[in-house]
Amino acid sequence: MTTPPPDPAGSSDPPPPPPGDDEELLAAYVGPNWRRHYQRSFAAFRAGSFGPPINVAAALAPQWLAFRGFWLLQLVACFLYWIGAATVGEVSSGMADDWLVFVLPYVALGGIEGFVGDRLVYWRAKRALARVRARGLAQAEAVAAMRKAGGVSVVGPVLIPAASFAVIFLLIDSMGHGHSHEQAYVAAMKSDLRNLVTAEEAYFADNVTYTGSLTNMSFTQSTGVTITVGSVSGIGWSATATHNATPRVCGIYVGGGTPPFDGANEGEPKCGPADQVVQHRH
Repeated sequence: MTTPPPDPAGSSDPPPPPPGDDEELLAAYVGPNWRRHYQRSFAAFRAGSFGPPINVAAALAPQWLAFRGFWLLQLVACFLYWIGAATVGEVSSGMADDWLVFVLPYVALGGIEGFVGDRLVYWRAKRALARVRARGLAQAEAVAAMRKAGGVSVVGPVLIPAASFAVIFLLIDSMGHGHSHEQAYVAAMKSDLRNLVTAEEAYFADNVTYTGSLTNMSFTQSTGVTITVGSVSGIGWSATATHNATPRVCGIYVGGGTPPFDGANEGEPKCGPADQVVQHRH
């Protein structure tokens, strides 16, 4: 058996280090929650199993993706969240409670993040492991490199929640002002309808009938409010009020007039979405 000739330069590259313990490197990448959670899920993924159904922390934490360094995905999730909140508010036509507008998209995105959370971490950890092994580092150096590549972000838990809470606070504050304005518009419509009752009764006292013409009565509409009188007869009438700054409609009826809303009480204004007005139904 012959031995290879010596290197002309007088030296040769050292042999690559042994593979070492991949699990130790994965644990270094994940951080403190390795044994408590990720060790079991990673083992299931390596064995080809579908894995645990959900990562509870990912489902509940509002910025879990940022905590784990998935910055772009976190931005996409935030974007989808606000789209979801706007969609819920639009579909509910303003009738859903404010907290539902925020909670429903949060639950939906939380479920998605909880389902894919472990899989995302496993995918990124495998990529980091492949890069570290390709560099031919000794085990101790590889552990340090994996720890630096992974772990939990320090910036995410500090900056992103603070920024998100600031945005949420501003949005809620804006919604609160919008809700106050909405109440003012509804109050103006109700006030006009009550004044209309007084005007119609005064007209009835002089003419023994009601009228559908506002100009026949001593009555003035509030700014932005439009009153429409319908189903007028000698025994009753009904009317609806709209405002140019809100899609809501208010209605009232007296005597034999048609109640504008189901469940309305005579002489008492009632408000709701336009598609619930009885006289608007086909």
